[in-house]
Amino acid sequence: MYFINGINYHYPIPNSRYLKFGDGFFTTIKLVNGKLLLLDWHIDRLIYTAKRLLFYTFDPNLAYQDIVNFSKNKNNGIIKILISNIISKNFKININNRKLLYILSFANIPEYYNTWYLNGITLGISPIKLFHNTLLAGLKHTNRLEQLLISSYIKSINVDEVIVLDTNKNIIECCNANIFWRKGNIVYTPLLNYVGVYGIMRKLVISLLPKFNYILREVFAPLEEIITAEEIFITNSLISVISVNNIVNYYFYDKTLFKILTKYLNSINFI
Repeated sequence: MYFINGINYHYPIPNSRYLKFGDGFFTTIKLVNGKLLLLDWHIDRLIYTAKRLLFYTFDPNLAYQDIVNFSKNKNNGIIKILISNIISKNFKININNRKLLYILSFANIPEYYNTWYLNGITLGISPIKLFHNTLLAGLKHTNRLEQLLISSYIKSINVDEVIVLDTNKNIIECCNANIFWRKGNIVYTPLLNYVGVYGIMRKLVISLLPKFNYILREVFAPLEEIITAEEIFITNSLISVISVNNIVNYYFYDKTLFKILTKYLNSINFI
């Protein structure tokens, strides 16, 4: 089901430039017991992305209202809002004078996320590398063909997720998550100036680290750096924080920071 410009639809709109050209951006929000987690941060992400992609008519108030209205009478799941330009000459639906499409959808949270949370995950290494593009770096845009290729690769091997490198062989992220690793009280995460996505949960974890006396360093780092870590975990808005058990044949048994973060997130009903 879709919720487009305030109206329920059971099919996607074919005259969206998102469907024809990938001309759009989005964010996915976790809904827990009827509460939209970090909604203001998601709206800020949409505002930031709209400015970067020159969506001058994006209205964050409309986006906020649509998200809140669409989430009513729903308890747990995933709310996705996608913003797209309209091919206006062929657009035959009353859009209430809106300049853009605001497409909302709802999905259940995958059951395996809870298994990941309880048991940790195995990472592989993607052979598909990301090219630098400063125009799109950090943004959650709809041009996701690289991630689709990586996702297909994951399905072909016996791992839960993969580490994705750029063409300079530096760690960037996972297919659907950001990644952190810890050595002592220093926590590292990839610098995303040239490619990658600024995740909302990545932002939250970074904001929490000083609270627990950890130091953050955003770095360009090859695989050799992460396999010497004491602890590794991944993050996104839907999984929150998930511990990494192993990368191929390299195992990581320390869960210190993972336990601290999840205890805190549980205390605020975030997991």
